[in-house]
Amino acid sequence: MTSPMTLLLNRIRDNLKTSDIPIKSKLPDASIPEPFIVIGSHFDDDAPSGKNGYEVLTTDLQIDLFYSIDSRTALEDENLQREITN
Repeated sequence: MTSPMTLLLNRIRDNLKTSDIPIKSKLPDASIPEPFIVIGSHFDDDAPSGKNGYEVLTTDLQIDLFYSIDSRTALEDENLQREITN
């Protein structure tokens, strides 16, 4: 039996693979060139909610993109150009 969190992480990883950017589970050492994506840790919170009781589970998942461009706007422009050419 596979846990729901494993299924979720696998689905996220599969969807990220379409970007052709390598995906890591932990931050690699400095010898690994950018770009790469790191799927980091997650935090689950099932504290009671005033609205719903215990039915709600909130999950925070950290996903970081490490890219060799120093400017966020330059990265966005490059991503747009990739989308246009594909």
